[in-house]
Amino acid sequence: MLTFAAILEILAIVIWAGGLTVLGLLVAPSLFKLASSRTEAGRIFGALLKRFQPVAYACGVAILLAGALRWMSGYRALSAELVRYVIAVLMLGMSAYAGYVLTPKIEKLRAEMANAPKTDARRDRFASAHKLATTLMIFQILLGLTLAILVAMQQA
Repeated sequence: MLTFAAILEILAIVIWAGGLTVLGLLVAPSLFKLASSRTEAGRIFGALLKRFQPVAYACGVAILLAGALRWMSGYRALSAELVRYVIAVLMLGMSAYAGYVLTPKIEKLRAEMANAPKTDARRDRFASAHKLATTLMIFQILLGLTLAILVAMQQA
């Protein structure tokens, strides 16, 4: 049971952090460089993130489930392992906030701004929401990499 839990946790960390890293560092810059407009690139990237959200939620739940399986097997967690589960909860919270609050707000503002002048106040709200979503994504990547390092350090 402990081996299964360890494998589950490692796979979830790799898929979650790796997926966000690929989306943020490879896909987004390529889209914004190659798309016919920034609006089109944003629409496509938003759709990709929306498709990734359930994967992120599943990975977060899998990490916590792995911890629960270890605990139910009588395994006494080290403080570093407890930190991993706190990090997973933080990542899950960030992901849920981005997916359930920021994404709908960004989509609504994008639709409202279709023909709005450059001075429209909604553009500032859009930029602010977009910046927060980007910041949350960066933090999730960094926290996911921290999770991977903590797992590796425990195995050493």
